[in-house]
Amino acid sequence: MTTYSQDLRLSLIADGTQVGTWGDTTNANLGTLIEQAIAGVSGGPSTTGTYPSITMPSDANYALTANNGAVDQARNAVIVINSTATLSQTRYIIAPAGASKVYIVKNSTSGSQAIAMSYGTTSAPTGAAVSVANGTTSIVYGDGTNFYGVSASGGGGGGSSIAINEQAFVATAGQTVFNLTSFSYTPGINSLQVYVNGLKQVLGEAYTETSTTSFTFVTGLNDGAIVEALGGAALAQSISALNVAYNEGGTGAVTTTVQAKLQETVSVTDFGASTSSSDNTSAIQAALTYVASVNGTLLVPGVFQCASALSLTTASGVTIKGTSPTLSGFQYTGTGSGTFLSFTSCENIHLDTVEITYTSSSFTGTLVAHTNGARNSFFKCKLAGVSVSSATYLLDLGSCITTECIRTRFSGGQRLVNGGTTSTTIGFTNCDFDTYAITAIYRPTKAWSIINCAFENAINTTGSAVLTESADNIYGLTISGCWMGDTTSSSAFTWIYLGKVNGCSITGNYINGTGYLNSTGITIAGASSGVNISGNYFGSLLYGVNLNSLDTTYSILANTVTAGTTEVTGILQQSSGLAQIANRIVQTGAAGFYLQYPTYGTSIAIDASASNNFVIGVTNNTGFTISNPTNASTQYISIKIVNTSGGAMGTITWDSNYRLSSWTNPANAYSRTIDFIYNGSVWVEKSRTPSDVPN
Repeated sequence: MTTYSQDLRLSLIADGTQVGTWGDTTNANLGTLIEQAIAGVSGGPSTTGTYPSITMPSDANYALTANNGAVDQARNAVIVINSTATLSQTRYIIAPAGASKVYIVKNSTSGSQAIAMSYGTTSAPTGAAVSVANGTTSIVYGDGTNFYGVSASGGGGGGSSIAINEQAFVATAGQTVFNLTSFSYTPGINSLQVYVNGLKQVLGEAYTETSTTSFTFVTGLNDGAIVEALGGAALAQSISALNVAYNEGGTGAVTTTVQAKLQETVSVTDFGASTSSSDNTSAIQAALTYVASVNGTLLVPGVFQCASALSLTTASGVTIKGTSPTLSGFQYTGTGSGTFLSFTSCENIHLDTVEITYTSSSFTGTLVAHTNGARNSFFKCKLAGVSVSSATYLLDLGSCITTECIRTRFSGGQRLVNGGTTSTTIGFTNCDFDTYAITAIYRPTKAWSIINCAFENAINTTGSAVLTESADNIYGLTISGCWMGDTTSSSAFTWIYLGKVNGCSITGNYINGTGYLNSTGITIAGASSGVNISGNYFGSLLYGVNLNSLDTTYSILANTVTAGTTEVTGILQQSSGLAQIANRIVQTGAAGFYLQYPTYGTSIAIDASASNNFVIGVTNNTGFTISNPTNASTQYISIKIVNTSGGAMGTITWDSNYRLSSWTNPANAYSRTIDFIYNGSVWVEKSRTPSDVPN
């Protein structure tokens, strides 16, 4: 059951609850609700739109809305009270019962009447109230029972508040002197603030305080300039956040200071970074160093350029979060072969909704590097660059463990991700990989999982989705539910190229080639064991699976293979080592799986260890012999005769070990199929198509 804090109505997360969603609740508490309580203005902008405005619909008392765990009127730091009705007398503004709160209250109602902050109900206000005159702004606070006005000496229950007075002017051309008629101020104690067209003016540089009722600009203003003067004792006072206590309000909550609470989350702009600057390296490095010292969160409200490298060493518990509604992140403008953003021996570094990019084609280094790290993550991020021949890696995970990337895009580099043979338990889920020269994922050797990812634009002969070196040992690799397609390569390449595999599952993937029909879906290069390739789709490929080893155990089950645009493509084939490993291949699946196309001639060889299914394409009217199958075991074979000769076929001679009834050749553009079972010495007919089947 969800509970809420007494005063600000924040969601309180109980132990063991909100698994997978506690971050959303925490972000809502910190980034929306606490932000509203500290800085929110009713009707003003918020991270999700605007804070609720306050308009009294009638000439009656009005209760502020109060919502648990969501924005409301009562949580705002500044409440601007408007009215559609003309008030005829003082009306009460009712705050949530029992909730302590400080308010800045502006009375903008119609009717020249005061409003009074109070507790209770609209029909029966209770406790001491504080009156705010029409057209003024006051600071008040309530303790859950009574409201108090703030004065220089501290005030008392129901006492008067400090009014922040204001008066506006429209300047004439060259005007310098402005005389106050609505209020007076005390010069020299910072009790007057002056704004021109919304910009705060600097005392002593832009204007001088000439008397208690006037101020004078150093330079004459433009015609029509809007001048606003704010005055009151409150302007001269300030309280350090270090001296203001903060308590979450839940059971067992520890009291800290407002300063400490606010410093848990900082922005790069707090350290001087600017989206208009061409080099924010120093500011962002200072921000990173600070959040690492407090295990905090660094907000990135836009795209910030850096000309030099950034780094963290032995940091833990740092979150870097983009907050801009469009793009947020770091843009590297440097060149050379170094690393832009490096994390060394760091744990629990989390990048959330951040883009890290490079802009120069002369950058040949690494964009982001995690070295000897653990439990790090990328969520909804983007790592990208301008050229496939530039950055060596977008993400280098050398010697990392338990790192995950979720819903992250990688684009523009030679190799997009590097495992370096020593990284362990690395996961990619729902990620996109595109625009690369050599491979998307390089050397994923120890317990990597690549799930529901998309790979595209392999642009040259080695543009793989997943690539290891032939001598690499791969342990516990999972590739599942991925899409591989949209390649622009006119040269042969392999989507998944693995060295020596020790436990690997490649299941349920879509692996598609090109119109050039010259590439391979999966290549296993070295002696391997425990390889499971099942439920995949292979399309427009020369080979679906290419097995190069003579000493390998495989399970290859129920894959779908399409012929593509010609009869010689999309065939799942094996290399020369097949004869030695055939008895360890599980040959199950639909008819047409493991299709073999024996070479057509006057004598056609059938190697029973290569497949269960053979297709003989007849291209002329010359007779031929179908030889006895070699490498026979207790199995069945299916032989399909396809007539593409343009006319009648020549006579087929079945070799001595075939046992079948009279055979009829298919007519031109038709085919017939016959199945045999091996009984240990001869091949006996099991079934056949009863008539011609169209090609």
